[in-house]
Amino acid sequence: MSDALWGTLAGGAIGIASSFGLEWFKGRRKSKSLALSFQGSMGAIQDIVSARDYANALISHVAAIDAGQPAQIFKLSASKDYVEIYRANVGKLGSLHGNLPFLVPRYYIVVNSLLEDVQALHRGDWNDQNAAAIRNLYVGMIALLTELGSIYERVEGEIDRHYRAPAIWRDWIASFRYK
Repeated sequence: MSDALWGTLAGGAIGIASSFGLEWFKGRRKSKSLALSFQGSMGAIQDIVSARDYANALISHVAAIDAGQPAQIFKLSASKDYVEIYRANVGKLGSLHGNLPFLVPRYYIVVNSLLEDVQALHRGDWNDQNAAAIRNLYVGMIALLTELGSIYERVEGEIDRHYRAPAIWRDWIASFRYK
C-alpha cells in the first residue's frame, strides 16, 4: 500500500478513537454530575432527618405506648417535594455506574413511603386506630429511617468507588488549596 493510504487509514483510526474517547468522557462527566446531584439531594434529606431527630421522637412515642400511656399521633407536615431531583432524572438512572441504578430508586421509594405515612398521620387517618396499630406504624417508620441511612451510606460508597478522582489528581488539586 502506498504511504498516502496508510496515512489516511491512520488518520481515520485516530479520528474514530478520539471521537469515541470524547463521547466516553462526556458520558462519564454527565454520569458523575447526576450521581453527585442524587448524593446532594439524599444528603440533604439525611441532614434534615438527623437535625429534626425524627427517629428518636418516634422511639419516644413507642416507649410511651409500651409504658401504657395513650398513643400520641406524631404530627408533622411535609409540604416540600423531597423527591423532585429523582423525578426529574429518573430516565437517566441507566447512565449511573455500579449499584447506583438500584440504590437511588430504592432510597427515594423509601422516602416516598415515609412521606405517605407522615401525610396520613397529618390528615388524621390514624386518629381512630388503637395503640398497638399506631405503635406498629411507628416501629415501621423507625425501620425505614434506619434503612434510609443504610442506603445513603451505600450510595456514598458507590459514588466514591466509581467517580472519585485518582489519588494523584486529588493530591495535586489539594496542593492548590489552603495556600
